[in-house]
Amino acid sequence: MRDGRNYSFDGRSNVRQITGQTFDGSNWRNYTITNAYDHKNRRVFKSYVQAGLSEAHWFFYYDQDGRLLEVKHTPNIASPSTYSVFQFYWIGRRAIAYWQQSFPSSTISRRYLHSDAENKVLEVWSWPTSGAATAQWRIEPDSFGWDIVLFGWSVYQPLRGAGGGEYVDEETISYNDSIGGLRPPLHTTLQGAYDPLVGQYLQSDDREGVDSYTGGTGVAARIKERCHWVRVGSPPWVGGENDIDLGVWTEVCWDRDQGDGGGGGGDTGGEGGTGGGLHGISPGTRRPPSRPPPQPDPRPTTPCDKAKADLK
Repeated sequence: MRDGRNYSFDGRSNVRQITGQTFDGSNWRNYTITNAYDHKNRRVFKSYVQAGLSEAHWFFYYDQDGRLLEVKHTPNIASPSTYSVFQFYWIGRRAIAYWQQSFPSSTISRRYLHSDAENKVLEVWSWPTSGAATAQWRIEPDSFGWDIVLFGWSVYQPLRGAGGGEYVDEETISYNDSIGGLRPPLHTTLQGAYDPLVGQYLQSDDREGVDSYTGGTGVAARIKERCHWVRVGSPPWVGGENDIDLGVWTEVCWDRDQGDGGGGGGDTGGEGGTGGGLHGISPGTRRPPSRPPPQPDPRPTTPCDKAKADLK
């Protein structure tokens, strides 16, 4: 199977390495992608090696809310002085623009982004210092993430999904043609690596309540059945270090059989669009007296770890 891929995972269920084949127009070539992640499971480094060709590197930088702020791309590490830096600008969960500075010439390109109601980027326009703006990139969006790039293949625009929360790895496309390829590229998200071809994540991640049945952003999602008593504030599927603790507890359940889709955002939709698969939410419910009070610091590292600790 020419478009097959092989995966290896680290101890936290992150995709550590991907191997496969891609068609360059005349030959099928083997490739290897190697990823590295930080303590929040955000990818911070990617290496791409294609057989017989050079090795490329990417470094990723985020803000405190997990939004992608900067990417440094070196297309050939044998020439480290030739690289580009991309800086992204956001309003909430909507990416609105990015600057590209290419070295060693220090050329600057400015582009702004048009998004739909779910903050999914649909178009990229130039932002010239003078003259009229021109469309440089556009997609035909797909609910399962199999987006078709209508024009602008050479333009770097990696943000996909509602709220720009998915990073597309174009290198994993099986055949780079004008209609989107024989097999779409993988998307890297905070919930894991997502394959638009089958509408599933590649791995289980019990910390987020997501398994391989999950359909991804804005599509039908099937979630493990599980319930937690959690503090009212930041929803448990959002995570981050800025949780708001109001001292009020509520029971939140995921039901594998009730998830029938839902868009990103919303109090029960979460960042990944898993609305419709949540039930049994009882805002304002105080913690049952039969359960012991939560322990003080040290604070668990993730929201679900905190919920598990509170159930003890």
